[in-house]
Amino acid sequence: MKNSLIALIMSAFIAGGSVCAESVSSGVFGAYQIECPADSDTYISIPVTRPAEFSGIVESVQNSASKIVAKGEPNWAVNKFVYSAGTQSNYYYVKFTSGALEGAWFNVLSNNEYALELEIGEAELSKVSAGDSFEVIPHWSLSTLFPDGGGFTPNSTRNYGGGASQLYKYTSFENGKIIAPTSKNNSATSIYYYRTYNNANSWMSGSTPKPDDIIEPNTFLFVRQPATESATISINGGVPLCATTIELANLDTEGDTDNYISVPSAVDIKLSDLTASLVDSGIFAPRVGRAYSPVDTLFVYDNSMPGKNQSATKVYYFREYNGERHWYQGSTICDSDVIKAGTAIVIRKLKTGEIEAFRGTYTPSYAEAK
Repeated sequence: MKNSLIALIMSAFIAGGSVCAESVSSGVFGAYQIECPADSDTYISIPVTRPAEFSGIVESVQNSASKIVAKGEPNWAVNKFVYSAGTQSNYYYVKFTSGALEGAWFNVLSNNEYALELEIGEAELSKVSAGDSFEVIPHWSLSTLFPDGGGFTPNSTRNYGGGASQLYKYTSFENGKIIAPTSKNNSATSIYYYRTYNNANSWMSGSTPKPDDIIEPNTFLFVRQPATESATISINGGVPLCATTIELANLDTEGDTDNYISVPSAVDIKLSDLTASLVDSGIFAPRVGRAYSPVDTLFVYDNSMPGKNQSATKVYYFREYNGERHWYQGSTICDSDVIKAGTAIVIRKLKTGEIEAFRGTYTPSYAEAK
């Protein structure tokens, strides 16, 4: 198996185990290992976060300025949470850990001594209330998620990228903004590798150093290994003990839109565990009626087969008919199928002729048990 959670971080924690796990302010700290076979693509989602740099409570909301005010006197330095090349290498986001937006995250645009300006829409800001808890967390970057190349095969020749592991990402990162693809069957928009030639020691895209490019929450990468070398990497971080959100969108009025998301749990889940957060929330459209065919479609990539350019391991849709509600592949009920932690999901939203955004909330069993 290519993905293996070391000691099943969350299971060990809930059962009282202590192997590779310890309590921290933002959840449980642990590690997991990923094997990337030679000449193959391996999908990687990141169910862990960097440690929160601030945990607090909302005192008030400044709707006209898109700001939340922290309770108490945090006394932050002005723009402490704003990236500045060469002096401040982190981009930050706020994650709400209670309230109507529990699990949702929003980039920090600026801050003063007590308030945070967020990249958030008016409708969503209206859901934030005094008393909601939140954390300020630095985004993973290539250099913090995979320090010193993270165990991937480096580029150690004059030729940029030659012989190296290639990391592909479907979202792009431009001037501090995360840009999502707007159609289906997209190619990756960002490609990275680690370069060690001539003491470079940096993550690169093309011939440009990109150590600070971010890997945002709830997304995934896929890694393409060179034909001659496999790689084993380790990822360390905190597993949040709160809900997470699943954001989907229709971004093309004339065609379907693929949404690239991580498995929203640090442990394996059943397909039926996603029913409430996807179907019941209204963000995933079911087939209603006799036909065995999808409206919205869920593709799972679980790394069970080696090779490049792999098709989805499983393709599912949800069907409601004659009082029964189930997940299907073809005409087969698949509610009990297991989706492995640390792998990848693509959800294809069927075109509706409208530009639409959706958010559902998924609460892992270990967060419910906290």
